[in-house]
Amino acid sequence: MTELDYAGILKEDAGREFFNAYGLQIHDVTKMLLGKMWKNELKITHDGYLKFYQLSNPVLKFDQILFDEGQDSSGSMLGIFLAQVKAIKTIVGDSDQAIYSFRHAVNSLDLVNFPQYGLTKSFRFSQTIADKAMEVLALKQTYLGSKKPVQQITGLGTSTGLATRCILARGNLALLDRALLEVRKDRNQKVCFEGGLSGYSYMSTEGGSLYDLLYLRDRRRDKVQSEFVRSFPDFAALQQYARNTGDSETAMMGDIVQKYGSGLFDSMRGLKDCQVPRAEADLIFSTTHKAKGQEYDQVELCDDFTNGEKIGNITSGKNRRTGPGGVPKPIDLDQLAEEVNLLYVAVTRTKNGLSHPGFSIDGSRIAGLPSWKGMVASGQVKGYSTSGKKIATRAGAGEAPPETGTNPALQWFLSKP
Repeated sequence: MTELDYAGILKEDAGREFFNAYGLQIHDVTKMLLGKMWKNELKITHDGYLKFYQLSNPVLKFDQILFDEGQDSSGSMLGIFLAQVKAIKTIVGDSDQAIYSFRHAVNSLDLVNFPQYGLTKSFRFSQTIADKAMEVLALKQTYLGSKKPVQQITGLGTSTGLATRCILARGNLALLDRALLEVRKDRNQKVCFEGGLSGYSYMSTEGGSLYDLLYLRDRRRDKVQSEFVRSFPDFAALQQYARNTGDSETAMMGDIVQKYGSGLFDSMRGLKDCQVPRAEADLIFSTTHKAKGQEYDQVELCDDFTNGEKIGNITSGKNRRTGPGGVPKPIDLDQLAEEVNLLYVAVTRTKNGLSHPGFSIDGSRIAGLPSWKGMVASGQVKGYSTSGKKIATRAGAGEAPPETGTNPALQWFLSKP
């Protein structure tokens, strides 16, 4: 544990200050908890037994080992993988699909020096969807100053089915809000949630976050179980806190409580009554994280995803979060890039149909994002034709060749022993 640079992963000033003040206590308590897990005196976490397994220096007796989702790996898993010196090791991943930094995932593609091979063709969707995916990736160049060329993606999908329809959201609460609206419109719908409803709803018979906010709003403080919610004198004070601190999750919960009021209980019962197994569902609800690796005939995106307009407002200072004393917080470009990744992953879940607030497949904008054709035509994206294909040109004397995609949408790395 003494080798860990825990302070190095803390981005918030408050977190760093807390660690500087209590770092030794954090170390001692963590060591004590891990010791209890090791002695089976405390229920072990998934991360705990994985770390213990790594520390046992396991030898995997395989000729070849393939490490999938390399862009979102844990340090422990990567350590186990790289320690297998006798095996041919392959990492498969896509840096533009890295979406688990909140779990302290590491992008193993950037941490190894393996030869690189690209797979840039998708058999899931057509070129129309591929073009939209490239528009999303171009946000990093347009708004975040990324020097990485927009990766060419060729869509070879030919499916025309529209049987499975999925509504995707960036976060749990936005998805719950949309699901409640859908069920209110038609209680005879057959719906399901990827991973199960309980993982999204923030509701429980014991009193979950949404119930606590509802009880606070209705001045039924005796029903509020959360100490955090009870610390506010009234619902208006909690809403003011959410606005002042940029706590989007609490703000969203407040909006849902305001929208449904006491009818929230009945709406939740209606949502639960509509649940069916996934194979029988007319409509599937999911967050992007839970939809990773899935595909659907039709996808509709909720409005809590990022887009060019939102990123532009943040980078320009218009919607910048503030810290103590109203001082603007530094812009976390890595976090904004991951928000773009989340939109990219969501867009590429579809096989045929895709819709988004302010965006349609045949339209030219994704809510503030210029069209791919427009960016190529204006010179914002170099090295591609307006159809998304690379421009095969030969540089003349003294001319630099056009930019091309040196980082493939799917990266294969291969190292031989």
